[in-house]
Amino acid sequence: MKNILVITILLFLVAACSTVKYVNKQLVAVEGQHIDVLIDIIGFPNREQVIAGRKAYIWNSEDTVNSIAPVFSTTQGSAVINSNSLNNRTTGTYNQSTTAYVPTTRRNSCTITVEVDQVGTILSSRTHGTRRGCKRYVTDFKLAKVR
Repeated sequence: MKNILVITILLFLVAACSTVKYVNKQLVAVEGQHIDVLIDIIGFPNREQVIAGRKAYIWNSEDTVNSIAPVFSTTQGSAVINSNSLNNRTTGTYNQSTTAYVPTTRRNSCTITVEVDQVGTILSSRTHGTRRGCKRYVTDFKLAKVR
């Protein structure tokens, strides 16, 4: 059971990394272009700020998903099946599987930060977030066919 959980977690991490990497790759493709090109692809940023004299545009996407997740457990053991006397005991083994449903809350988020120069040319960018949080931007880039 622990192995399945570890494998599942690793698969989610790989998927999250591939989504964020895809967004980063698309952002690199628009470096050197005017910020309006990126705005046309992924929409208006949530905020614009100047930090240490450098201008940054920041996109932020967040949501929370409530769901019910199954939790599986298995119990193994042995039991006395027939016990008329101490000398005449029959024992057997059993396996019992149970499923409990546990409420879970998952927070999906994605933040894209893009630095521009004085005339709005994209200089650099970075992305941080979860697979589901950044999926919105993957869809935007694919619809725009940026490569």
